[in-house]
Amino acid sequence: MIQCLACEDWFHESCCNLREPPSSREPSPVTAEEADDAASEASSSGLPPPLLSGTDYESFICATCVFDKEHLQKWAGTPGAIIVTRQSLSEPWHLEQGFSRGESVKVEIEQTPDTPMTRSKRPLSPSDHSPESKRIRTSYDTIEPTSRTCLAPPSNPIASRIFAGGLKAALDPSTSLGTGDIFFTEGFRDRWCRCDTCLPLLRVHPYLLEEEETYEPPEDPDSGLSLEELGMRALERIPRDRAIDGIHAFQEMRDDLMKFLRPFAQEGKVVNEADVRGFFASLTENSKKAQS
Repeated sequence: MIQCLACEDWFHESCCNLREPPSSREPSPVTAEEADDAASEASSSGLPPPLLSGTDYESFICATCVFDKEHLQKWAGTPGAIIVTRQSLSEPWHLEQGFSRGESVKVEIEQTPDTPMTRSKRPLSPSDHSPESKRIRTSYDTIEPTSRTCLAPPSNPIASRIFAGGLKAALDPSTSLGTGDIFFTEGFRDRWCRCDTCLPLLRVHPYLLEEEETYEPPEDPDSGLSLEELGMRALERIPRDRAIDGIHAFQEMRDDLMKFLRPFAQEGKVVNEADVRGFFASLTENSKKAQS
């Protein structure tokens, strides 16, 4: 089971398209033992290994929460923000996380006479007039972070198509090419863009910026004791005369209960709720008479 970081709901791996759900009519497939943890777990459960094991990512945010938070959608399918998608309904699911940091992407640069230049340029050689597009590094790899510079990566077109179709279509198995769930790899909180536009959106949800402290209940010194030991300890804490009176009252109630239940056992009758309530009502009435 996988828990969403935002809504804290739980999901099966098959719900996130990490593995195909086993058929209820056919025996579960048996996989060969692998060295890694994911394959070992799959082998013991009789299921094929998932596309992404729990050790491959740090946090998970479900599709419903991603659709509800538009600023997360532009990170889906980018490095460190993995989504599960497929090319068509007949093809298998695969992981999509765009290009890696440092990889070049091809973009068109349009130069005009009014374009400001910050550096002097050498005279162009004939080979520089090639119509091919120039290759530059992505903005979040080359620009120093400032409060005014947005370092968010360019949106993944595959993820953009998923979000453009709406949540209902994304969750419909008959039409979905991806749900929009995001699996964030380790250190994702350090990779957020913190410009004047992105940071306020992240601050609305503090768990995106800082890891929440996991509550651990204090150690219970009585956790290893049996009910009998706990009962004896409780008796030791009350005055001796009250403890003796309590033991006598318990024994009397036990004897009365045995007398009450004996006819039911002899006649094979079923004890219902009304019989039990009547028994304790009679005990209460007898106790009041004894005190008066």
